[in-house]
Amino acid sequence: MKKILVALFCLAALVLSGAGAASWWVMRQMGPDIWVQQAEKNWNCRAQIDEASLNLLTSPATLVFKGVHLARRDAEADKPLPERARMEAATADIYIAELRLEVRLEDLLKKRVHVENLAIIEPVIRETQTPDGSTLEALFKKPRSEKTTSNAAAAATANTAPSPAPPPASAPAAPEQSLPLDEDPAAFSFALAAARIERGSFFMNTKDTTVQVTGLDYSISGLDMDTLKPGDELDTAIKAHVAVTGMTRIQGVKRKAEIALLDLTGEGRITPLHPQTREWKPSALLTLTLAKGSILGGQQTIGDAAGKDLRKLEEFGIDLAPVPIGGPLQQDAPIQARWVNGALILPQGCLFVFPDYEVALAPKSWLDTGRDTHELDIRLSCGPELQERLHTGIAGARLGRDFARGLIAALSDKRGRLTFDIKSRGSLSDPKVTPDTDRALKNLMSGQGLGDLLKGFLK
Repeated sequence: MKKILVALFCLAALVLSGAGAASWWVMRQMGPDIWVQQAEKNWNCRAQIDEASLNLLTSPATLVFKGVHLARRDAEADKPLPERARMEAATADIYIAELRLEVRLEDLLKKRVHVENLAIIEPVIRETQTPDGSTLEALFKKPRSEKTTSNAAAAATANTAPSPAPPPASAPAAPEQSLPLDEDPAAFSFALAAARIERGSFFMNTKDTTVQVTGLDYSISGLDMDTLKPGDELDTAIKAHVAVTGMTRIQGVKRKAEIALLDLTGEGRITPLHPQTREWKPSALLTLTLAKGSILGGQQTIGDAAGKDLRKLEEFGIDLAPVPIGGPLQQDAPIQARWVNGALILPQGCLFVFPDYEVALAPKSWLDTGRDTHELDIRLSCGPELQERLHTGIAGARLGRDFARGLIAALSDKRGRLTFDIKSRGSLSDPKVTPDTDRALKNLMSGQGLGDLLKGFLK
């Protein structure tokens, strides 16, 4: 028995030693420096990976990177890796505490990164939107090569220098051949079966708006860059806390305020490639739920947003000026949404229940927080307290009982609640809000309240 135990111990030691030696050899071939070089070769960035390890005793093998930094390219990117100043997490546009890949060793040896599972743990992503575009978009553009830069400089010099005498006739030079990416011996092919983000954070700044996404859990599956075609769809799921802060007009003065504070969950399908251009431009069809207690607006009033456009309503005793726009949700709000180029479009509309009223957004309403713009067609249906106050206002406007009764009937929905149609356009931080009277006019044309209104006019 003792000899058997010794033999098993030696075998285990041999396996561990072999795995350690294999890991050491693979990491020499594909350690952090290789991945940094690949990133900087294909993207306009500076990269840094603090630590990397490979565990061959798991099946599939587990490749782990810690302290992954991506930032805009600077002078340090031109230096050899050992001579570079260390990049701190707070200065990186993208920082990932841990990147864990379950990979097939045989694929790694063939320079094919086939990831069974990718876990991106505690990433922090920072983006700034400017008139010139997104800092993240610039980060992932193809870098300009030294040859391209030198050729451009030579062309500029040639345009300003005197024209030289033509050279003697000779055979034309063979055109320089560039090696396709898939034939580049240093290039990696890439496939991804499933990926997830755990406890992520995303911060986006524009001129007047800040979006903060925290507690982000996100998953996607079925991504294979070798076989991906325009129109292919990938399954996705999301959970996050979203805070949006921006400039908004409150009591006549523009000031910074919390526009939204959301707890959301959702799932859907993503189309990564644009169907016409075949460029990487993801769009998505999502089913989202904003949890009860989430806050949408609430600081600005209808009077702040609509101003003088409410005066006509006030002549009839309808005072909506002090009513807040939004507030805390009184129940979960399910949303069917399409996300395209940063804009959220509502193909089927949706319903939000606030303390004083319900708001139904019409189909095809949309908003874009990054560009601070929107087009929303809103139907506001009063709750009991607001309805009672408006009834009192209409009655106190001395319009006469018949006229008041006819006006209430024209403005009421099928449930008998006072309902106002509103259009909101332009900047999210300073929207242009105007009443829409089409529905009330249709009610009158169909006879709802028309008789009482006529009696009121005759009296």
